[in-house]
Amino acid sequence: MRHLRHPAPLLLLLAIASRSAFAAPAVQLSAEDLLRLAHPGAGECYLVQPPAERVAGAAGKLFVFAAAFPGDAVTIRLPVPKDGYYSLRSHALLGPWTPGRLGQFKLSAGGVELPGKYQGWYSTPPDPPYYLRDIEWGVAHFSAPEVEVRLELASAGQGRLLLLADLRLETRDPERLKLEDPQRQIPRAADSTARGQRSALRGQGQAAASEWPIPNIDMFGIDRRIPVPGRSTARDQKSEEAGEQRQVAASVASIAPKAEKAEPSFQTKRIRGLEWTTFVPHVAKPPVIDGKLDDWPTDAEWIAIDGRLVPSRGWAGPAPGSDADLSARVAFAWDARFFYVAAHVRDDERAAKSDSRKWGSPWEHDGLVVLFTPPRWLTDSRRSTGVAPLEVVFGLNYHSPGARPRELPGASRYAVQDTADGYALEASIELATLGWRPAEVGDRFPFSL
Repeated sequence: MRHLRHPAPLLLLLAIASRSAFAAPAVQLSAEDLLRLAHPGAGECYLVQPPAERVAGAAGKLFVFAAAFPGDAVTIRLPVPKDGYYSLRSHALLGPWTPGRLGQFKLSAGGVELPGKYQGWYSTPPDPPYYLRDIEWGVAHFSAPEVEVRLELASAGQGRLLLLADLRLETRDPERLKLEDPQRQIPRAADSTARGQRSALRGQGQAAASEWPIPNIDMFGIDRRIPVPGRSTARDQKSEEAGEQRQVAASVASIAPKAEKAEPSFQTKRIRGLEWTTFVPHVAKPPVIDGKLDDWPTDAEWIAIDGRLVPSRGWAGPAPGSDADLSARVAFAWDARFFYVAAHVRDDERAAKSDSRKWGSPWEHDGLVVLFTPPRWLTDSRRSTGVAPLEVVFGLNYHSPGARPRELPGASRYAVQDTADGYALEASIELATLGWRPAEVGDRFPFSL
């Protein structure tokens, strides 16, 4: 099965400044390590692979945290080889300002907020599009064996994405610290009674690739998914009962925790009511748009809209008395050119428009209204059709047999058939009218019913 999610174009220029003044990192987590150890409270974590042929000094894979709302955060257990002062640093991706892309994030360790900030955007196009910058989150005293690092979306601002190539601890000489640095005494991540919990991978954002598809990034034209690394190896640790001390090697290989039950990477607890994510199947042979639903793919996900949902949205008119009064089942499919809609609507009073009356607002007639909000990462991509509408509304309104349906833009069309308890509806919506073509695996976009 192929599913519609989201890619968009990439022209990536990367440069990493030389930092010979600092020693080699005491601990360095790669993008793969960050994904393996990340625990998102909301939002999702995944990897992207910048196309090597478009990158000067390719950075390899990048770790992405996509937040949904300010306050969303991801936590990472960072190993600390021994007690001491460290500089916490990252190679982070920066790019031009664009809504919904790179955001502003803050970092805390052990509950103490560090002064450094990730400000993902730096200007507006046509400045050089993207580059890696070595940022210092701050200097603090960390205690072995590990500390919990928390990365949080700090502002509603202009974006929601954090992209990191690594996360590093670099040893600092206490004699050469700034006056404020010794004050940042970071407590231990947890006491010895929580060792088992501390060493367990909280895998809410890291479901196995075979179980949950890892999405591509909103801003890049990367139509390939990166599998989640394996994480079944046991953690290397040694306990001494007398001192309740643990020895943890500084190498990443020795900190692989045991796996807990994996959860989907998309957390729904912060989603507003009546909103969800649906995965849309690809069709090799498009359905015939005739109002008959017998040729629809068997793997289509049918969404139930029952009568109870109507009054809860505050729509005009009396509330439906039952599902027979007003309810529907809706499904979707796609190919390179069209987005397909199928619906079986139960309605005991169908209000048909006569041919002598002009079509009014889509909400003034019986039918299904589909509203798209085309995202900028698609309408500004290499597949752009040159238009970038803020919203596109399609009124798939009921019409009596033999009457003419509402005209739709471009090559889009729909058809209606009466049924015993209402009517069936099919539509093909041309994606070019939304601002991009062709559709590809990975495209993601919001829409309303």
